[in-house]
Amino acid sequence: VGEQQFEGVGELHARLDTEMVWVEEGREGIVFYLRDDVVRGVLLCNAPERLEWARALIVEARPMSRDERAALITPAKA
Repeated sequence: VGEQQFEGVGELHARLDTEMVWVEEGREGIVFYLRDDVVRGVLLCNAPERLEWARALIVEARPMSRDERAALITPAKA
């Protein structure tokens, strides 16, 4: 979509809770799809280098608070 690049892994469903975290406001972001605070899916916006990280997060399948999820997000190194 324009200059935006989106990639998703896991369960991306409108019935799940969602949480958007910007790594760089308006440029790079991550949408977590949650069920009972467990990450079920991840939509990456301009963050293709985080795809394997997102897969591992889904496989881990443990409840995390909003603060724990936010702490996972650090600017990617080029």
